[in-house]
Amino acid sequence: MKKLFVPIILSLWSIVAIASGDLAAFKAKLVEKSLLTDIVKLPNRNIVAVGERGHVIVSEDGEKWVQSEVPVSSNLTAVHFIDNRRGWAVGHHATIIHTSDGGKTWFRQLYLPDLEKPFLDVYFRNGKEGIAIGAYGLFFRTEDGGATWSEEFHEEFLSEDDQFYLKDLRLDDEEAYENERRFILVHFNRIYADGVTLFMTGENGMLSKSNDMGRSWIKLPTVYIGSFFDLIRTQRSSLLAVGLRGTIFKSDDHGESWHRVNSKSTSTINSVLEDQFGRLVLVGNGGAIMVSTDDGKTFRSVPLDGGEAIVNAVPHKNKLILVTEAGIKVIEAGAL
Repeated sequence: MKKLFVPIILSLWSIVAIASGDLAAFKAKLVEKSLLTDIVKLPNRNIVAVGERGHVIVSEDGEKWVQSEVPVSSNLTAVHFIDNRRGWAVGHHATIIHTSDGGKTWFRQLYLPDLEKPFLDVYFRNGKEGIAIGAYGLFFRTEDGGATWSEEFHEEFLSEDDQFYLKDLRLDDEEAYENERRFILVHFNRIYADGVTLFMTGENGMLSKSNDMGRSWIKLPTVYIGSFFDLIRTQRSSLLAVGLRGTIFKSDDHGESWHRVNSKSTSTINSVLEDQFGRLVLVGNGGAIMVSTDDGKTFRSVPLDGGEAIVNAVPHKNKLILVTEAGIKVIEAGAL
């Protein structure tokens, strides 16, 4: 997703005042050239992308894009589908929207601007069970497809000192406790599902996993103190985590230990995927594209002309469709 507390996404915070989530998304003539933040390909090969001002666009071929009807103008940061019809998107103002027609029309399920936090990713196991995560430990769960959402506070991500601090504060001053709790957790950036196991990446080198749909989390070893923005299980069963300033860490033992991979780049990496040829592809700021054909042991750079920040990508036929700060970009997979 995106999603996505990287420099390009941080720039969305500066335009929150422009986009009021309580209004319908503005219809733009060149919406496919606006800032886009996440993209997914459905089983029927249709493609859905989301971005600033509540923009959602849908394509059947990756070339012609149609803007969807969206009831919010909040900046959207991530989108997730479980089949050809049912999907959810999340974003600023703690917004969650839902579609049941493949992304053509959307309905608002949650909108909490007073929280002053954006959602950064969303994941559904099926049509009922879903979670949405975001800045400062924002975490909401639904068990009825999004008809109702409940907030959770995952104190297992706090140090022992911070846990004791909160407990003492609650005994002394309930209001101060609630205020402190709002912003004490790190940013939760991205969820990755690996069968029944969920992995979550975040700020301050946070890597964690859950085997109970995110009700409890096991923190993985802290290998650096910067932010991780994405993680993937490769076809050869390695784990690859990526983040700030070209950071890449690889694990060959299911996350028990990690070693750094030299990306030969200082560009922040926003997303990692495997393309239709089994190659690992990393995309990031400054038009950074890095490709590996040896399961992430080494990478070579193939920068995007124009240098736009790339937030995510999907393979489609013999092409790679990118979402960037300047909208949709398409490159031939053979050129990588």
